[in-house]
Amino acid sequence: MGGVIMLSNRHVVVALLVAPILAVSAWFGVGWLVADSTLRPAPPVAGSVYPLVERSGCRYGGGVCTLANNEFELTLRTTSAARLVLYANVPLEQVWAGLVSDGDSAPRVAHALSDDLTAWRLDILKAPNPGDSLRLVVVFRGSQFFGEATLTFMAPPRP
Repeated sequence: MGGVIMLSNRHVVVALLVAPILAVSAWFGVGWLVADSTLRPAPPVAGSVYPLVERSGCRYGGGVCTLANNEFELTLRTTSAARLVLYANVPLEQVWAGLVSDGDSAPRVAHALSDDLTAWRLDILKAPNPGDSLRLVVVFRGSQFFGEATLTFMAPPRP
């Protein structure tokens, strides 16, 4: 009975209608006020080092693995048991790769396949085991990006 009396008060009814509108408008207003350059990703600074993160496709067989940091993406594709092709969405200056297994191998320099420096060939000395990993370091506009990808994606896809 007390709820009916409270809803008959026009001040309570107006407050119940206005409060959600004020809350939503305050949410968007604060977001608009504080949305400055500190919340937006900045382009890489020359001389800085940035990590690359494995995307979920690297955990499954199929021949493709993507490493990314914000809008910077590297896609690894298998062409044979001991050769990978790396595709980047930007032109790269240098690419190094090393196989991580029981003993780490020395990093090897990748060779550019295209004139625009977005495709690179990585030759691995031996066919990797599925549990091995590949460590990558790439240079883009004086910034270094590094990451590690498990080589599970090199296994053929399961039917």
